[in-house]
Amino acid sequence: MWQTDVLWRTVDGTKWVYVKINIHSLRIQVLALLALTYLIVLSMAIYNAYDRRSHELAETLQVLESHAHQIAEAENQTVRYIQHLPLLISETNAFNRRPGSEDCHGVLENLVKNDTHMGNLMLVTPNGNVVCSANPIRGKLNVADRQYFKKALSSNELIVGEAITGRVSKRWVLPFALAVRDKSGHVQGVIEASLDLGWIENEFVRGKYPPDARIGLIDGKGTVLARYPDPENLIGRNISNIPFFTTLTSQRGTGTAEVSGYDNVQRVFAFSHFSDTADGPIYLWIGLSKKSVTAAADNQFTRGLLWLVALTAGTFVVAWFGGKRLVVHPINVIAGTANRLSEGDYQARTGMRYTKNELGDLARAVDDMAGALVSKSALLRLNRSLRVLIACNRVLVHAQTETQLLNDICRVIVENGGYRMAWIGIANDDEERTIKPLAVYGFEDHYLDNAKISWADTPSGQGVTGLAVRTGEAQVNFDFQNDPRLLPWRESAMRRGYRSSSAFPLMSATRAWGVLTVYSDKLDAFTDKEVELLADLAEDITFGIASLKTKNELADTRLDIIRRLMNAGEYRDSDTGSHIKRMSLYCEAIGRSMDLSPAQCELLLVASPMHDVGKIGIPDHILLKPGKLDPQEFEIIKRHPTIGADILSNPTSDLLRTAHDIALYHHEKWDGSGYPKGISGTDIPLMARIVAVADVYDALTTTRPYKRPWTEEQAHEEIIRLSGSHFDPDVVNAFIGCRAEILRIKAANPD
Repeated sequence: MWQTDVLWRTVDGTKWVYVKINIHSLRIQVLALLALTYLIVLSMAIYNAYDRRSHELAETLQVLESHAHQIAEAENQTVRYIQHLPLLISETNAFNRRPGSEDCHGVLENLVKNDTHMGNLMLVTPNGNVVCSANPIRGKLNVADRQYFKKALSSNELIVGEAITGRVSKRWVLPFALAVRDKSGHVQGVIEASLDLGWIENEFVRGKYPPDARIGLIDGKGTVLARYPDPENLIGRNISNIPFFTTLTSQRGTGTAEVSGYDNVQRVFAFSHFSDTADGPIYLWIGLSKKSVTAAADNQFTRGLLWLVALTAGTFVVAWFGGKRLVVHPINVIAGTANRLSEGDYQARTGMRYTKNELGDLARAVDDMAGALVSKSALLRLNRSLRVLIACNRVLVHAQTETQLLNDICRVIVENGGYRMAWIGIANDDEERTIKPLAVYGFEDHYLDNAKISWADTPSGQGVTGLAVRTGEAQVNFDFQNDPRLLPWRESAMRRGYRSSSAFPLMSATRAWGVLTVYSDKLDAFTDKEVELLADLAEDITFGIASLKTKNELADTRLDIIRRLMNAGEYRDSDTGSHIKRMSLYCEAIGRSMDLSPAQCELLLVASPMHDVGKIGIPDHILLKPGKLDPQEFEIIKRHPTIGADILSNPTSDLLRTAHDIALYHHEKWDGSGYPKGISGTDIPLMARIVAVADVYDALTTTRPYKRPWTEEQAHEEIIRLSGSHFDPDVVNAFIGCRAEILRIKAANPD
């Protein structure tokens, strides 16, 4: 299982604790599932909070924009009232009253009180002297230097000046001026009305804005005309370089925006066109900090998040400790029981209460399975051992060599018996009485190279293998972990998964000449019946090797007889010795070219030299005649296939049967014109058809008493020419396919 190391520091910070967390633990996976669930809930909460914040921002912007338009519209009513003041003043004949008189002051004061947004109302002579004011004036006052006054003298229109600090009110005001003329057009004076920009404070209070809100006026050049609250004292200062003003002008003074203000606080703003002046437009703006707008949503989200974190932590604690007791511990018990059963401990049980839930049902099923395994185990093991015994007996019957026999026995034991490893060793009579492995199969991983197993009465000879050889009796190790005899090999065996083992002596007449050792990856893997059957197998191995030796001796005897027959032929015809060797090698090469099995090619190689064994019965004056044979002599020569078949009649092996067919049929032809039977096509045995091509080719290319040798090319062309008449076309094609091998054999075996 993968594990993760986690470092924890104690409260005092002086000690580190390493904790291993198994990331594949069921509890971790349950907690991960819970975390995923809470992550989904958290995502929904974040989305809802974001949606609410967005909704509240949109609503706030809409309300601010509405307020801005309402305030601007209210002030525009004041502006329209100021535009009508000249007519009202002319009706009161205020210019004809005595300047500075209480009567003049009362008239103007009465006009101003109709609008609380009015800062002051004054009558000014053409030279700039204020002759009458709605607000009391101490001393003389001259406004000839004011730009709005100068423009009014030269215009017939209402002049809206730039925002200035009133000399009477000492507050920021927006001046309006209009020249009053007589019938002849001469200027009698100028009416100056000022809009008090201090009303912004009243609007702020009336709007019940939060403390960090701002409201104000700004002209088209970026000069702050009014602002409340104004902790930075911006009134009269130019702030055209900040993002707020850039955004305002880009929207032409109307609409809403979310941008940082002069104090770099992110705010939401609403803009409205306020008025046009001689120096450009004036804009009204209202701004609220984004934090104050979203505070309610953020607070609600924070409270919800804290509750969610607390709930998550509580759930995780309950899941961690409750899951261990209610789920993890029972599953570990069930898994441990299943592991013990898989290792062969069929007495293992969960010991759990069978509660009415899935874990209780699972515990009951595991215990029931263990009970069933106990009753079936003996039968299963017996069946396994019987399968091994049957398969090994099959190997004993078909084995050709001792090496093949021993290797196949080990393979069958592991594959059919389900064992971890098996090996067969020979007990040497050297000084250390070593046991040398002859065959091994299964997971061995150089175990035997380092085991140093002996059959001497020493520590290295106390294992089951050494004891089996020394005592001549089967030995069983039920548990590598706990058997003290196996201590020298315990670590190496356990690392390779060996849990138990058994050894069986291979006995000769007086003592064990070898040993069969079997390893299992399960405890107590060898029952009494299994040991009995494997002991029988050890006896069969000894018998099989003895039988194989006898069979090989018989085979050697048969081959010796064949060689003697071949030698007899060579003795009668000295020219045929090299011919027989070349021809048999040609036959083997053609067989390989035709994709015959290795066994068939071996038969060709061994049986083909007996093709002319029948010449033993041909008289010497005919067999050794240097010239051409007459018809009667040729008829006698044609008897040699039949004579050879008679010599090899009643064959008792594949080799002699093949030699019989070759001797009888190698002079038959594909078209049926051959002898002695006159058969054709595939009725001629394949081996005889192959020998026919090889025999003729060698005869053509070598010297005979009656002819000189053909060239290789001439002989090759002749074989091809006779394809389909004398020879089997498939055999001829195979002969052509291995021409290079034919030439190599010919060069290596001259006459």
